[in-house]
Amino acid sequence: MATALINQVAILEGMLGGAEDLSGLDEHTIQAALQRTCRIIEDINRGGSQTRNLLGLQRWNNLVEMIQNVAFIETDNGGQTDIVSWCERQWAETLQVHPHNVGTLKGLGRCWLLKAQAPLSRIYSSERSPSSSDDSGRYRLGVSRPRSDPTESEDIARISSANYVEARSLLRPALESLDRAIENAQLQGVMTGRLLEITAETYMSFGNVSHPRNNEIAYQRALGLLRQASEMGGYTMDPYLQEFLEDNIDYIQ
Repeated sequence: MATALINQVAILEGMLGGAEDLSGLDEHTIQAALQRTCRIIEDINRGGSQTRNLLGLQRWNNLVEMIQNVAFIETDNGGQTDIVSWCERQWAETLQVHPHNVGTLKGLGRCWLLKAQAPLSRIYSSERSPSSSDDSGRYRLGVSRPRSDPTESEDIARISSANYVEARSLLRPALESLDRAIENAQLQGVMTGRLLEITAETYMSFGNVSHPRNNEIAYQRALGLLRQASEMGGYTMDPYLQEFLEDNIDYIQ
């Protein structure tokens, strides 16, 4: 079974080209990837926990992460809910055995972050300027702030709306897992720029859906993480995040 599964995974890897963001795939490739992913999940379910043991932890994490990327090809609608739920279960079960594994903690945190994209997308769509020409989907890195100076009551009404409440409820567990991943990465000496970026992105989004009186801590944390990522030799940050850091570098406490 392990050989057959590895062959299936290799075919899926070839379809995806090793990319994390799969939003640029054509419809035919997306449907083929989803079908292949479902077959892989069926094979894994038949093998039970033995599959994880046969593959080894790092390879297992990479496999679940790839399946997760397929599940969230279209993040605006919350992804393929059955595959997303399967990924959540695999991360949770793996953490029961390996509670300090950085890759597993990162994978679970990113799963929650990707789930938050649906309410973040709705917030972005409702609040961006009608004249805006920015169709880059940058709500994924934090929704736009209000276009005018709101009153206290308007702030409370805004952050109490359903989309804001849902976004915070998904971003909190994302931050919990990602902060644990960073803590363990530091202890184990395996920190990566990508982990720092993902966590910073999550803090930015959380700050944007929190009350203005409370979001400064989230923004400060995001800036600190981005500065740390920028100082890692050989790592190139996302241009948008690099610009955000440069524009706000003076505000880091």
